[in-house]
Amino acid sequence: MAITKFTDGAVTISGETVGDISAITISIDQDVGDVSVLGKTWKEILALGKGRTMSGTIYNSTGDTGLANLRTEMISGDGVTTEIRTYEDTVAYFKGAGIFTNFTYAKTVGGVDVTNFSLTGDSALSYSTA
Repeated sequence: MAITKFTDGAVTISGETVGDISAITISIDQDVGDVSVLGKTWKEILALGKGRTMSGTIYNSTGDTGLANLRTEMISGDGVTTEIRTYEDTVAYFKGAGIFTNFTYAKTVGGVDVTNFSLTGDSALSYSTA
């Protein structure tokens, strides 16, 4: 077993690669419903729908058309993306669609300019290794 390191990751939005990614987080949640019957000692739950959120940090770079398109979408679009792929390496990736819920552009004196974003999925998530 080997410890993996995130070194070749990328994000593509509607087929366009976005910036130099420094961090990506995908969270998958399973909703449940309480179907317990009165008088039972243990709670019973039923699996309902799944949902997901994604967040990431991009190092800003000049000439990054993917990041410029994301910025334009957040400012003047509806925030909806038809496809986002989150690459773990040069081959394996998560894929799904979603709605961008946050876009933060950050600058610090002497630091690297970054863009942070958050997305809520609105369809099934898939995983591919090819």
